[in-house]
Amino acid sequence: MENLLEQCARKKAELDGYRPLAPDQEERILQKLRLEWDFHSNHLEGNSLSYGETKALILHGLTAQGKPLKDHFEITGHHEAVLWIEDLVRKREPLTESVVRQLHQLILKEDHEIEAVTADGRPTHIRVEVGRYKTSPNHVKTATGETLFFSSPMDTPIHMRELLDWYSANAGTTDAIELSSVFHHRFTRIHPFSDGNGRVARLLGNFILMMGSYPPVIVKTQEKDTYFAALRLADAGNPAAFAEYIAQRLLESLDLMIRGARGESVEEPDDVAKELALLKQQFQAQEQKVNVLRDKTIAEAAWVAWIEPLITEFLRRSTAFETFYLKRHAHILVNGAAGGTLDDMMQRAAAKIGSAGEIETRVEFAQFRTREHVSRNFTQSVSLRLLPTHTEVLNGARQKLAEVDWDHTPSKETLALWIAAEEKRHMAALKDLINKPT
Repeated sequence: MENLLEQCARKKAELDGYRPLAPDQEERILQKLRLEWDFHSNHLEGNSLSYGETKALILHGLTAQGKPLKDHFEITGHHEAVLWIEDLVRKREPLTESVVRQLHQLILKEDHEIEAVTADGRPTHIRVEVGRYKTSPNHVKTATGETLFFSSPMDTPIHMRELLDWYSANAGTTDAIELSSVFHHRFTRIHPFSDGNGRVARLLGNFILMMGSYPPVIVKTQEKDTYFAALRLADAGNPAAFAEYIAQRLLESLDLMIRGARGESVEEPDDVAKELALLKQQFQAQEQKVNVLRDKTIAEAAWVAWIEPLITEFLRRSTAFETFYLKRHAHILVNGAAGGTLDDMMQRAAAKIGSAGEIETRVEFAQFRTREHVSRNFTQSVSLRLLPTHTEVLNGARQKLAEVDWDHTPSKETLALWIAAEEKRHMAALKDLINKPT
């Protein structure tokens, strides 16, 4: 550990020799560190955005198609928190409970619920209130099946005050690396919030390093197992193991800043892949893109990828409505024509997919199962208008649900939403019928 601290001190002295950096030079380095910090700290906690998607969101405001809105909010919130940390360091602001709570509020944005497990192993949900300490226990099971106990909700405010008092008493007299690693570990042992503790711990640990004129450390996704193993060693009474881990990551950040200060590239070997992902994201976001035109090969690929699955699932789910009617008839119409068995109709649709103008999957329900409404019928359908550049998806009321480019494959979840939209239309008709006075 002493050797690592000496290396960090030498690297910091070398970096200090280049300071102050030119504003554009410093911003180029800080931008690189911020993006790495935003991506990895969130990705460690399960955020689905790639590095390229993170960069596109932060630098260009581009959202990632098909990714949860919550994941975008986590990235932008974390970026706001990083910028605020930098501002606090510039102003030499003290670390207080108010700062801790505001960081939590910045990264999580709004109250929400998360899945959890009770002490006796039953699944439950916990309400997360941003900027507020936990009100329910948040102990976790380790890989060995043992329970890792954190501070109780009752003890959390006391333990947080003690931690911040300890920091205030040691700031300026204890080495910043040791101070940061001990604070980081003790914060995770308290686990003061119901969600977001890891991200807040890494923000606060870096705040302490930056107050000591060090750059922030980046805990990378590929280092996840090593990071948590070092924390568990600290849990077991070996805090030096976690301090060593932080010092090793700090050497990487110092090397990056020194390269940037020399005017060298701050890029890393895998940055080409990251940039390629960014270019792909930017390309997909362009409004003026070349449309893929339908031909037989492309249409047949779409049939296999999502059109046949949509028809099959629509027909399967329609059987749930048989309870209400005496008769149910299913058809697959190609350009308005049907005939033969359902298998015959499916084969005809597959054969005509390259040239057909419209394919409709229709389920006719007849004779409602009450004496008063036996004459009532309902037709449930989903239609696909097959156009040269895209397919329009229509419900039974001929309302457009979506447009699908020929080079795009909707997810299973999207197909389910289209089917559910037509099912809701049917259910609304059933409710009116059932609740209508006779």
